Amino acid sequence: MYDLIVYGIAFADMVYADIPHLPEPGEEVYAGSFAFAGGAAYITAVAAARLGLKVALIAPFGNDAISRLLEEMLAREGVDTGLLFRAERPVYSITVAINHGGDRAFLSYQEGMDVEGLSLHAVHALEQVNAKWVHLGAGHRTAEVARVAKRQGMSISMDVGWDEAWLKSEELKSVIALADLFMPNLKEAQAITGSMEATRAAEQLGSIIPFVVVKLGPEGALLKLRSAVPQVVEAPRVDRVRDTTGAGDNFASGMLYGLIRGMDASEAVRVGNFCGSESTKGLGGNGTSPSLEALKDWLSVQESGATR
Repeated sequence: MYDLIVYGIAFADMVYADIPHLPEPGEEVYAGSFAFAGGAAYITAVAAARLGLKVALIAPFGNDAISRLLEEMLAREGVDTGLLFRAERPVYSITVAINHGGDRAFLSYQEGMDVEGLSLHAVHALEQVNAKWVHLGAGHRTAEVARVAKRQGMSISMDVGWDEAWLKSEELKSVIALADLFMPNLKEAQAITGSMEATRAAEQLGSIIPFVVVKLGPEGALLKLRSAVPQVVEAPRVDRVRDTTGAGDNFASGMLYGLIRGMDASEAVRVGNFCGSESTKGLGGNGTSPSLEALKDWLSVQESGATR
């Protein structure tokens, strides 16, 4: 029995930071810091495994050196790789992230994707295993995977990537309705609902699915649960943010850890906020993803502070 299965794409992220200035054409500039890390679905899977959950990843991997390296990294982190969708060809999802001037720029490349094959593989894999939760992106081919997970008695959480046309489509809303929990960020929630006010956007999403969490970045997250009034759960303050890559994925892992371990929704959001905040202190999506021990220490401090 898995605690969590994460379904999606695993990126290889090359993260550059502490850059004196961006290079002009023909110029070479040396960054002061660098990290090679997994990205996208990889981040959520690893962050959840660090919290002690039994995690498997369903993602496309090829026979190339980068795929082999990412699989070795997953295994070292304790993520089960037995459900990977393997192809006898290179499968590349690579991003170069440049942190400079308080913002980030990305250069990405993909090759060898078989979206339909991945979806069919995921359906078959979920029919063969048991899991408490499945976490996946609300995409064009998500619906059938979600339906199989539901038939298998698994709880379903979804986030969504930025694709303006898809975010504004009616089809997306029908996909979201299959989930037990939907976790967009504020910009995504605004695009889906057409409402710029966070509370109103959460309420509109709440008419589609009864458990919504809108991620608000450093302000925390907005929880909309069934017929309750939306509630802002504040995030811990971070004095020095180094890299926000994967903060939302770390939030998802922390929140799902809380729910799987029997916490109520508000407490699970607090754990998600802690994990997301901690992840911004280092380079790459999992550079500073917290361990279970770090989470327990933080919860202990919060508890003792609340009882004083």
